[in-house]
Amino acid sequence: WMFTTGARSVHNTVWGGLAETLGLTPDELNAELASGKTLTQIAEAKGVSQDELAAALETSVKAGLDKAVADGVLTQAQADQMLGHMSGNYGWMISQMGAGFGPGGCHGNFVPPSNS
Repeated sequence: WMFTTGARSVHNTVWGGLAETLGLTPDELNAELASGKTLTQIAEAKGVSQDELAAALETSVKAGLDKAVADGVLTQAQADQMLGHMSGNYGWMISQMGAGFGPGGCHGNFVPPSNS
């Protein structure tokens, strides 16, 4: 569901939101990452703080999951569970996206390892 093709996929919504926050198109963001830059480096160069980028990621994830629920791809309970797992981890997720990862972010590992 995350990598479904089409304009309404969660992935496209999230990646588009991050790109927009950075003042880039998704293709431009992909090119920056492909050149070896990390998402953090791109944000710094654009004058975007990590907190702003994490907030944009959170907003984009919520929007993408809302679309997935509206499209019948996920139930609201599934979306709520995903949001619960990601809550408070958006800064960590941003730090995991970068050079070599491309638009797949951290390859689906959207929650940091548990310390327990």
